[in-house]
Amino acid sequence: MAIRVLTDTIGNYPSLLDPTRTPVDLTLHTTIGTDNFQTKSDLESKPYTSIEEKLGVRIHIGQPIGWSSFVDVNGVLSQGSKSIENQRDNTDMAAFNRFGGEIAAGQVYTFIDDKIRIAFPFGAYVEAGYMTGSMPLGLGEYAGMETPLYYSGVGLNPGIDLTIKRKKVDFGFGLYAKLGIRGVGLQNQSPSGISRAVVGRSWGVGLRFSIKPHLIPFHPTDNTLANAPTTPTSGGNYQVIGFAGDEQYHRIRMSGIIRSLTVNTHTPALRAPGVNGFISQGHETLVRESMPSEYRNYDYLGLISMGDATDIAGDEELDAFLHTQNALVKADPRHRILAYIIGNHEVFHSGVVRSGNSYFGLIGVLLNLQSKERTYEKDIHGIEVGGVENRLTKKKLIDQIYYNFYNHSPQPAYLTGYNAVNYQVNKGRWVSWKNTDQVYQDIWKQESDGTYNALISYREGKMVDSVQELMYCSALKMDEFNTPKGAVPLYFINIDSMDYMQVTTKFGAVQGTVSPIQIKVIWAFMQAMLKLNPRAKFIFGSHYPVTSIYNASLLGPLLSHESVIAFMGAHTHERGFINLNSEQYAIKYNIHRRTPLPQITVSSIADNYEMGWMKFGFDDQNPERLVLEFNYRNLDNLTPPGHDPIVDNEIYQLHDDLTSNRKAKEYLDDKKIGALTDLDATLSKQIKLALDLIARPGAVHNLIVTEDTIPTMIADTQTFVRLFASVIKMSLSESQ
Repeated sequence: MAIRVLTDTIGNYPSLLDPTRTPVDLTLHTTIGTDNFQTKSDLESKPYTSIEEKLGVRIHIGQPIGWSSFVDVNGVLSQGSKSIENQRDNTDMAAFNRFGGEIAAGQVYTFIDDKIRIAFPFGAYVEAGYMTGSMPLGLGEYAGMETPLYYSGVGLNPGIDLTIKRKKVDFGFGLYAKLGIRGVGLQNQSPSGISRAVVGRSWGVGLRFSIKPHLIPFHPTDNTLANAPTTPTSGGNYQVIGFAGDEQYHRIRMSGIIRSLTVNTHTPALRAPGVNGFISQGHETLVRESMPSEYRNYDYLGLISMGDATDIAGDEELDAFLHTQNALVKADPRHRILAYIIGNHEVFHSGVVRSGNSYFGLIGVLLNLQSKERTYEKDIHGIEVGGVENRLTKKKLIDQIYYNFYNHSPQPAYLTGYNAVNYQVNKGRWVSWKNTDQVYQDIWKQESDGTYNALISYREGKMVDSVQELMYCSALKMDEFNTPKGAVPLYFINIDSMDYMQVTTKFGAVQGTVSPIQIKVIWAFMQAMLKLNPRAKFIFGSHYPVTSIYNASLLGPLLSHESVIAFMGAHTHERGFINLNSEQYAIKYNIHRRTPLPQITVSSIADNYEMGWMKFGFDDQNPERLVLEFNYRNLDNLTPPGHDPIVDNEIYQLHDDLTSNRKAKEYLDDKKIGALTDLDATLSKQIKLALDLIARPGAVHNLIVTEDTIPTMIADTQTFVRLFASVIKMSLSESQ
């Protein structure tokens, strides 16, 4: 697979996409609903009811996802009536019109920002205007209004909005409610000559319809350019970089309930023993031997680690990964890691669950853990990694990255104050994010090997978990190519998709996130490099692909810049290639550009024993076109070892042990737990058995450990003993 990219930028970058500006959107809308008004002194219980119509504009201020602000400016028209046959003058009906204006302001939380956007606005409103017609308004009498009555009011207006995002215009509809107080001034409107004001409550519900034309047009592209045929490998000026990710080194001291036999039997993501046993060997073999032979004539620069080097966020797992990495560098210094990207399995237990402070909801009930002394960290994560002190956190991981690759401790920039407009480092002066030169100087630091690091501490010591406290991204200059029109530098930027500064991780997470602050920091780096050379190009990379990042639309302004030529991701454990500037993704992620933007997803070493190799540079046939060529390689591409009847027999004997955990069931004494792990059991039977276990005090934790976890460990240990004995036997047989 090859990608060709023109070296000259096409089109101008719209200033409205500048990541340092606060996004402002205008949406036209109309609403129709009911308005009810009732005074305390009215003799009858029925309110004055009217059909209310509004026409106005919503000004949305802030990011497209998460918390932001809005202001609504509306014109209001309503027509209503009320039966007043019980009033003293026996008039049958009061009829009235209301004309006015309304201004509402508040906060909106956008829960989903996809092709369908779901948002929950909540704010306060003020209203004012005049009324005409006839109504008693609590006077106990009926009279026509000879002059308009002026009114004003305040209240609250929650709602829910759904927006369908399209290429040229977005369409939306939603529900809203209002609850407030309204006052009407009366000036000698009745025969009795009474002059006063009447105050009552107002409320209503309605439907809201909106339309938002796009100020910046979308320019989706097909994959013709991005999927160009493989270029000739002879000639040209090329370099090679390896991409390895999702090694997920597995070092487990003792299985807790999450990794018990019950879960292992039903969840393929928790790997069979045979897979975990050979990760280090597979990792080392792939890096040393899988580079395509046609790439070996070019300069090999090193490796990009795409994240998830560990499996259950344990210190020993990271140590094992670094041990293999150090052995690779010792054998060939070119195998050095150029950039280390943080993944979810290095931060969360099993990639999704944060240790936290206490159990929650159903898990707390199931585990019978009502005491404040019992925590997920102590009972599950800590057990599996050999103690709470061995739990890997984002802070500990960043410490190891700096110590192992840059030979010094990390020195984060402490943001002691920040908002959408300005920031403050170490309680110094406030600086505008628009001052990208100063942002670059304050936050980006260049290491002795040329790598650029940006490490931010949002709230030192104030966050429950360092995943919300620290943001780490980096960049490196891959090369600089000389072309007839001038030099073209190419940079790789590592995006921290575990940046949860604005997103809670109390219960863990299943998607990556980025923060608006990180977007501004990366933009400052891009601006600094583009000032050095306007022809600079950038490749982005993060553990999560764009398509797996919860608030990926925040990346839209960066991905819209034509100097960004590709995005590298991992996490899915599958090969992947899409054009992010196709209509399907451009609208979804707010990408406005004229050229394709390929996203390449690197496969997994742990599950597929596969990595990727990128050849990049300029072809002699077209010296103004930058070429990226990506090649997936796995162990199947390598020469398999010889085999004979002895080897075949050993593999046959070990097959069941290597591919499942069912052998552990032989050690189960509790028949009900054994039945619960039966793949053939019906769902109703499994629920019945589970409820029976829950009824026993402490069963789901203590009983599982004694009747499930320990037998599983025994079976796994026996499997690995047999496994490595067979490896030795097969190696000796092959050497004969």
